[in-house]
Amino acid sequence: MNRYKTKNSKPKTQVSKYYARRLAFVFWLLYPGLAAAQELEPRAYSNAPVGMNFVGAIYGISRGNVIVDASLPVEDFRVTAHNLGAVYVRALNFFGTHGKVRAQVPFVWLAGDLKVAGRDTSGTRTGFADARVSLSVNFLGAPALSPREFRNYQQKTVAGASLIISIPIGQYYEDKYVNLGANRWAFKPELGVSQRMGKWYLEAFGGVWLFMDNNEYLRTSALEQKPLFTIQGHLSYVFKPGLWLAVNGGYADGGETSVNGNFKSDFQKNWRVGATFSLPFGRQHALKVQLHTGAATRAGSDFDALAIAYQYSWL
Repeated sequence: MNRYKTKNSKPKTQVSKYYARRLAFVFWLLYPGLAAAQELEPRAYSNAPVGMNFVGAIYGISRGNVIVDASLPVEDFRVTAHNLGAVYVRALNFFGTHGKVRAQVPFVWLAGDLKVAGRDTSGTRTGFADARVSLSVNFLGAPALSPREFRNYQQKTVAGASLIISIPIGQYYEDKYVNLGANRWAFKPELGVSQRMGKWYLEAFGGVWLFMDNNEYLRTSALEQKPLFTIQGHLSYVFKPGLWLAVNGGYADGGETSVNGNFKSDFQKNWRVGATFSLPFGRQHALKVQLHTGAATRAGSDFDALAIAYQYSWL
């Protein structure tokens, strides 16, 4: 809508419940919707037994400025966005090492006020934002393990790589400045390292967003964007399996855009900080809460966000 069983082993159900409690941290939280190029994702490269499934629902709300294109005749832009996301994750054996595949589709309600060419205006958007699929592979410290083998697994140093693909299915109007979808494909290769130190986990990830062109920008223009480099770091403390607290930080640099070959000096140098809390309940359920905010921003990303995620897991 546009208005602006093996012998001597536990039964499978018991095994599933055991791992669900231990693995409540595996379902990494990704805030759906707008400005997701600078997401904060603690525990993204955690190991899990082969065949483990996670399904979840995420609700998020954000308030602030998410416009990064300085070429737009837009001022005083403030938006409130409500996001619902459906996510599925499956752990798999990737040539002997641990891997995960993930798919996510967000639905967004957005309302905002802004000045366009000096005139006050407001509007709303309701619809799907761009979907994402990804594959992550841990090539160090996280072998592919059966459920029985995983019971004795203890993380030390884990290193992995991932590829995220943004699929342009989101709502897009060729004649509008603000859209839920980007009308272009985007790809993010990333490397990540996680180090366990007792009950503490220290993580660092680095990646780069690579953007295809949008050749239907404001109907007749072509929008290009340079690569956007991202880093993020997380420090987590695990109180007990599934119950943990993390502080998060991220930085994005680059991403300058051009319209019909004219660059706009809108490159980003944006810092975000936040915290994430994971709480298991029952044997196969968990809740996550994440808060993050723009700490220092040059273009866009000057918004506050809250996300709440529910996870159900099974083997």
